[in-house]
Amino acid sequence: MPTPRLSLALAALTALACTVADARAQAFTPGNILASTAGRLYELDQTLQVIRVLQVPLPPGGGRYDVVDVVVDVTGRAHVLITGLLNPGSIATYDPIAGTWEQHPVAAFLGNVSDGDLTLTGSYLFTKSLRIELPSFTSTAVQIPGRGVGEISAGLDGRVFALEDGSPRSGIRVIDPETLQVTATYVLPGLFDSRGITSLPNGELVIADWNGTITRYTPDAQTALAQLQTGGSNLYDVEAAPDGRIVAGSRFGDVLLTDTNLNRVQSVIPGSSTSGVYVAFVPELGPNVDEVLPPAGTWRGPGTVEIRGRFFANSSVTGVRFGGVPATQVTLVDDTTIRCTAPAGVPGPVTVSVDNAIAPAELVDGFVYTPGITAPDTVAPGGTLEMDLWLEQPGDLVALLIGTPGGSPVTIPGIDSSMTLGNPALFTLAPIWPTAIHRTSLVLPNNPNLLGAVGAFQGLSGVTGRITWTNAATVRVDD
Repeated sequence: MPTPRLSLALAALTALACTVADARAQAFTPGNILASTAGRLYELDQTLQVIRVLQVPLPPGGGRYDVVDVVVDVTGRAHVLITGLLNPGSIATYDPIAGTWEQHPVAAFLGNVSDGDLTLTGSYLFTKSLRIELPSFTSTAVQIPGRGVGEISAGLDGRVFALEDGSPRSGIRVIDPETLQVTATYVLPGLFDSRGITSLPNGELVIADWNGTITRYTPDAQTALAQLQTGGSNLYDVEAAPDGRIVAGSRFGDVLLTDTNLNRVQSVIPGSSTSGVYVAFVPELGPNVDEVLPPAGTWRGPGTVEIRGRFFANSSVTGVRFGGVPATQVTLVDDTTIRCTAPAGVPGPVTVSVDNAIAPAELVDGFVYTPGITAPDTVAPGGTLEMDLWLEQPGDLVALLIGTPGGSPVTIPGIDSSMTLGNPALFTLAPIWPTAIHRTSLVLPNNPNLLGAVGAFQGLSGVTGRITWTNAATVRVDD
């Protein structure tokens, strides 16, 4: 007769075999659990049944990698940390709506099997050495004083916790996610080998240890409030959900589900693998703005536009803003479309925001008030600077000027808006036809002396009786 552990493994494998062939691109279900183990990502429902499995792609170029921790952000995307032996690792991001993966290289090197940590708070991903901002994946080094970092994890109360390295692990440092400074230090009573930590909305701590125990503590980690011996061992990941459920992962493949009362536990081994498993709850999914149609319109008042994205219907959308200015006649068409009347603005690109009850949703430079210029923030020596000119009407004349940023505004009678360039000089002059969008290019000399130089471009666009200054686009020469 199979052992209970083997029976659970066979049940999970049977469920997997029934669902792999039918796997489709669809959103993860809020409240479900994602489990990362043996190079695969499993979605488990609230009864721990496997409903989907995904193979996590490794970075290109070969080499040894381990697929470790996973988190899910409010847009529904899963981020999986991949650590490398000789090469830096990666964060593999899965978009379940599109059914696609993207690789984002990060400095994550292969270490102890229980130390491949990834956590999420707000728009920040954290590894033990990096803070990574979403959606740009811009990283900042994290240096936490003390005896090294064995585990980093965010709680439901907004705190980020760093468990000290080594054994036993009883020291806890609380990190401010914005300043990256240590705001508090706690020491667990006794010699606990703590490997996983999170917090509840009320600040109470939940800690999983190497001996298979999950303990709930007061917010200062000094008093144990409840404890559960799970029957497993080598726990090294623990997460909490707003509804009170707690899930932990073990070095031997167990996914263990309990709640804040810590008086019972369910377990499963996804896919029958006895490799280590990391876990995450799927959060309530907030709206995600993908595009605005049309992407541009006159600064005088663009009229009706559509916001395209996802998860609008269940997010209690309260409004739409263009550059901070509210739109009017906002209508929720369906889960992927909002229709509204965009307000008048000022020439240039603006951020489009969808206000809602779950999480901020915005598309930076998502709409251009015409006439406007869009350009990259930086260009390298020897590189090509490409700028897009967005006009009010096809056939409008454009005089593009180059100068320095931050000049005193100059207003000319009969011309709307102001010139804000210092030391302006004519760069190009042309009518744009038959479209209202034109791309112009400038190849920079490959001269390292240009590093640090800053220039600005501004256009004068229109026809007689309707002439307007564009925004000024600032570009810095940088590697």
